[in-house]
Amino acid sequence: MPSKILIIIIFAVLGIKQSLAQNIIVVQGSSGVSFYTSLGAAVSAASTGDTIYIPGGSWSISPSLTINKKLHIFGVGHNPDSTIATGYTLLTGDINILSNASGGTISGLKCTGTIRFGTTAGNQDVNNFEISRCNLYNLYLGFSSPSAADNNLFYENLFIGGVQDLYNSVNNGFYNNVFYVIKNIGINNLFRNNIFNVSMTENYSDGYFWYGCPASFVNAKGSLFENNIFRGKLMSAGGYNDNFSNCTFYNNLFSLEGDCGPATPTCVGCVDYNSILSQPDLLIFENYPIGQAFQYNLSFQLKSSSLGKNAGTDGTDIGVYGGLYPWKQSGIPRTPHIYFKSIDPSSNPSGTLDVEINVSAQDQ
Repeated sequence: MPSKILIIIIFAVLGIKQSLAQNIIVVQGSSGVSFYTSLGAAVSAASTGDTIYIPGGSWSISPSLTINKKLHIFGVGHNPDSTIATGYTLLTGDINILSNASGGTISGLKCTGTIRFGTTAGNQDVNNFEISRCNLYNLYLGFSSPSAADNNLFYENLFIGGVQDLYNSVNNGFYNNVFYVIKNIGINNLFRNNIFNVSMTENYSDGYFWYGCPASFVNAKGSLFENNIFRGKLMSAGGYNDNFSNCTFYNNLFSLEGDCGPATPTCVGCVDYNSILSQPDLLIFENYPIGQAFQYNLSFQLKSSSLGKNAGTDGTDIGVYGGLYPWKQSGIPRTPHIYFKSIDPSSNPSGTLDVEINVSAQDQ
């Protein structure tokens, strides 16, 4: 049995009977396997390059957890419908990722706090970090502007909380994510097959909700946007055109709801190729009404009649179901997944406790 599957089964057996023991976090590395009852203790004890497996349940990291070594951290997923056997992995508190954590991984978590790359200008240069299949409230990609947090990869995440601030970071890749308002996009970032929603209720002073016009993002310079869906206006803070400049757009789909308001900042030096403009929002998604608070039963799938079908630069759909990282509905990470468990409430007359746990490998 592959070692990762064995580890998953071990911590499942130890963790699911909470009446007998607390949930167990597993650290696996070159020195072997160890077990912890708090994420802070697991991170502190782990060595560079180790993998940490967090089971389902709620884990407090309040007020924050700091990661300053290369670690690979996996939860069991964030979608309640896909984690019935284990419960989803919920972290309450902020996560600070510092420069020495470069090359690490986070996947399969729901985090109610902020993930911040850096706590000072001196430790914000995180690179080659990967965050995937998470439900995140806030992302601050750097501590201050400009940030040299670069070559980081974000795919198949829900960024459905507050405003995501990139602090003018450069050379990062964002694939198949669902965003609400995102701001301060720096040079050479790539956004491909994302959904940019809108801020429908908050009237920020620097333009996220401009004269009744909902925005998808605010401020972008010199980045590339391909195969995305924009449901709101693309804006520059305060209307200053130099904050929205030199971007390139290929094969994006723009909702009609973004064509509103008297203030329309000009994108200086921007170019657009083959984008689909002014589409009625009702004709885009199967079941994702604009302004709807996120729920897991919503569908990001395009309607069969949508002009975004097979209209991406690679011939796949515009939006999160196309491209290199097509949306995985379950949201579970690439680690083996426990999809069924059964534990007898008591041992039989011979003293044996019957346990059945079914685990499936993930091919993507």
